Amino acid sequence: MEINTPQRARASLLFSDAIRHVLDPDNQDVSFSFVDTSLAKVIAFSTNYQWHLNYWACNLDKGMQQRLIPGVKTWQSYDYAHTAILKKFLPDRKTKIDICTRHGDCYEIMSLSCNYDIDFNNICRLFSLKPRLSAVASSLYHKRQDELALPLRDAVSANRYTAQPRDTFQLKKWQFGHLVFTDLEIDTLRQLLMCRSVKEIAYAHHCSVKVERHRIDNIKQKAGCQYHPNSALFDILNQHGVIQACLANCIIYR
Repeated sequence: MEINTPQRARASLLFSDAIRHVLDPDNQDVSFSFVDTSLAKVIAFSTNYQWHLNYWACNLDKGMQQRLIPGVKTWQSYDYAHTAILKKFLPDRKTKIDICTRHGDCYEIMSLSCNYDIDFNNICRLFSLKPRLSAVASSLYHKRQDELALPLRDAVSANRYTAQPRDTFQLKKWQFGHLVFTDLEIDTLRQLLMCRSVKEIAYAHHCSVKVERHRIDNIKQKAGCQYHPNSALFDILNQHGVIQACLANCIIYR
């Protein structure tokens, strides 16, 4: 399989030029990949084309499955092959993270490596940047899919959200000033933020809808807004930092 072709090299160069205004080339490398599991193909662009060649030459694409989990993941959480190749070929990069989203059978992965630690604010900025990079990458491969596509050599199955079984919750306390919630209540809030229905949350918690509604009412009572709409609850939770904690738990996978 020929990885290094003039077409792929030019596509990555055009990608680099197009995002130059949002990239610090001395401190950052950005890669963007489209992984189509139904057609078993991958189209990838990178501002560091040599890294792109090393990734495929070292067969890291055969471990693609572990990268196809929607959310944020650090490369330190992947297997030894990923961390070893990262250390070998990008020794000056302190951090490398993937931001993955799923669109039917297609996954998009924006990967950033940099020589500094990435805080939560930077992660939020990257989430807002990803759709713009997706538009740039899509415009580059739209008429050149046959020239740029590489085979998906990992047997990929669907990754879906799996709730923790109820008996694994240890009912630890989460305290935000005078507000104190259990693990189960925090998980309820997290799933509400993910726009899941009460029925879906009850199913994930292995309880009845009535029990789950009672849990939500109890959360609202703790927040002092029992007879108010959910919007009032979210305003109070936002002021106390509860939403930020739930979002971090929701989008960052370790």
